[in-house]
Amino acid sequence: MCQRHLNLRVALVACLLFAVAPWAVQLARNLRPVALPATTALMLLGLLEAVHPRASRKDLAGLSTAQQNPSRSNLPGLAGATNDWGWPLASLGFALSAGNHLAAMYLAPVFVIALGLALFTRRLRINRITLLALLPVLILAGSYLWYDANNGWRNISGYLRMSGEPATVNDEALRFALWGSGGAHLSDFTGGAFLLWQAQAPLVFDWIDTLQIGLLLIGLVVCAIKLARTRRAVFFLLLLGFVLPVALQLRHARPLQMHYFTLLYPATFVLMALAASELSRFRVSGFKVKWLVSVLLVVVVGWQAFTTFRFYDFIERNDTSAGGYGLPVRNSLGVASVRAPDKIVVSTGGDPHVNEWATVFDVLLAGQPHRFTNANEGLILREQPAQYIFTPGTDEAYEQLMRYAQVTLTRTVPVRVGSRQNYVIVETQGVNLAQVQSAPAQPWQSGTQLLGYAVQQTDPLNLQTFVKVWRPAPAGADYHWYHHLYEGDVRIGQADVGGVDAANWREGDILLHWVRLPLPTDAANLSVRIGSYTYPQLQPVMLVDEAGDVVGDGVSLRVTSDE
Repeated sequence: MCQRHLNLRVALVACLLFAVAPWAVQLARNLRPVALPATTALMLLGLLEAVHPRASRKDLAGLSTAQQNPSRSNLPGLAGATNDWGWPLASLGFALSAGNHLAAMYLAPVFVIALGLALFTRRLRINRITLLALLPVLILAGSYLWYDANNGWRNISGYLRMSGEPATVNDEALRFALWGSGGAHLSDFTGGAFLLWQAQAPLVFDWIDTLQIGLLLIGLVVCAIKLARTRRAVFFLLLLGFVLPVALQLRHARPLQMHYFTLLYPATFVLMALAASELSRFRVSGFKVKWLVSVLLVVVVGWQAFTTFRFYDFIERNDTSAGGYGLPVRNSLGVASVRAPDKIVVSTGGDPHVNEWATVFDVLLAGQPHRFTNANEGLILREQPAQYIFTPGTDEAYEQLMRYAQVTLTRTVPVRVGSRQNYVIVETQGVNLAQVQSAPAQPWQSGTQLLGYAVQQTDPLNLQTFVKVWRPAPAGADYHWYHHLYEGDVRIGQADVGGVDAANWREGDILLHWVRLPLPTDAANLSVRIGSYTYPQLQPVMLVDEAGDVVGDGVSLRVTSDE
């Protein structure tokens, strides 16, 4: 993009600064907006192709005349032809950005103003190619409206409510945009270890971050001057792509988030590279300023690379998770690299779409067979060899596995250097159900069957149930399990669990669920009735016989107790 519309020097410097900027590196690790700089660059490239004509040799020869007499030059400044394919490209970039993250809504005015620029300069040709640009936007808008309409217009109504809330006007958006150019205030990621970071950070070098911010500000000034002199659309769009999203966030009703400012990439680094390129042209008393600029760039790049590596070393050794950077994945990657035919990740939550531990291992185990179980709801037991990865906070599930599985290997890996939190890798060769009371029953329609149960006579009553999976559940199925406690014929307690998510069932699994049922004083003649129902429909799952006829909806189990 820079090489086509500016020059190769700007392109190379912009890429170098983008590659080492600590904030850019850290935000690229965030799963939500990780693709935003790429899709934003695609949109910017498309707009440049659409409204900024490519310079011919004749154009370049006459450019100095336009600079000397800008009143005779109109946007976009050059007489070459624009590229009609730029509109579909820009439209696709915007649609992908909006689909990737909500921050892209601040790009919509940039797109609209660029369209107005093309109309004003009569460079918008209506043909099949430009009409193709409508397709990504229509697909995006249609998908969004269809989803929101089927969910009670939750997103649009929420946005309207937020717009009506009391708002604050301050310079926070500008500060975030400037910080994002380098490593200033990276300490915000250190969370509870902030004071430790400050104690070891060589603050004497903070001027380097200030230098990079200054380079960005100079880039904005240079871009504005070039726009005034040449009227070239490339400078207009660069300014617009940086200034407008920042200006729109100066007034905000909710706290600003740093990752929203990834939509300013790559414009941020193009502006900085433009400043470096222009400064390199100056001479002061015969001295070529380009040598000083080169030295300063080396200092900035070296400092930022050092800051990034120092930060990674810091989070490996200190707990930054309290409001800062989450757990590093270096040790997680080592855990995930241990191959096994059947990997079961046991974590708090167990849903990769929502829960951090599950998300991390879903990414790290890509390409390997793996599944998840919520340690707060249940556990999968296998009669064949299996490997379990226990994340922190899953102690009870770990104890259940130790009790009911044939364990052949246990290995502990610290979450980070010096941490008390650990991953635990457990390998098993089968199950050990000697302590389980058999409870043969008819299978449920879901393809599951109760094998047995175990009871610990405590208060509350600890009950474990063991359910065999004979066939995988249908796609999208969700089953919950109820446990009704009876004294005689009177129900005196109940505990429901979601259990192991049906999407993680495999043929031959044994689903282990556990519940606690409070006991009344002097309770006697106790039994528990166990059954299943679909969720959220709350329809009972029936028991069936060999012929497929319904024979009931639950199984009653006798609970031994003192009378």
